[in-house]
Amino acid sequence: MYTQGNIIYFTPFYFPNGNTCKPKYFIVLLSEENSLIIAGLPTRVDHVPSFIEKKHGCISNDKINFNCYFFEKNLPITESGWSFPLDTHIYGDEIDFFDKNRFDQIYKVAGVDYEVIGKLKDSELNQMINCFKNSRATLNKVRRKLGARA
Repeated sequence: MYTQGNIIYFTPFYFPNGNTCKPKYFIVLLSEENSLIIAGLPTRVDHVPSFIEKKHGCISNDKINFNCYFFEKNLPITESGWSFPLDTHIYGDEIDFFDKNRFDQIYKVAGVDYEVIGKLKDSELNQMINCFKNSRATLNKVRRKLGARA
């Protein structure tokens, strides 16, 4: 389930900070054996400044400390051809670490608690990881882990 590049849809997703739980996509950027997951939570909320051209892929501007990966709606991104139904963003400053053990306790039943939507195409995954690991907007600890991935 926590394979690098997998898109998982949790129904609902329980935010570690206690925010309201709701259905949520989750993209695994890195999964380590010691029960650590680095992931992004895609959102349809658009915070891309109006002066920045918005096109599918990495959107980054270090002058204003802005970074996101933009998924254009209906553009196939997985090996099976799945796409987000709406324009979707993952912001570099929101990528975080998650505890696999906690997830295993909460999300027990495939098809009920979660669904693995598919695996990102290798080119898409590599572009996304490069986008985040090369941006100052991404947390240093996340950049270091992404940069050390094989």
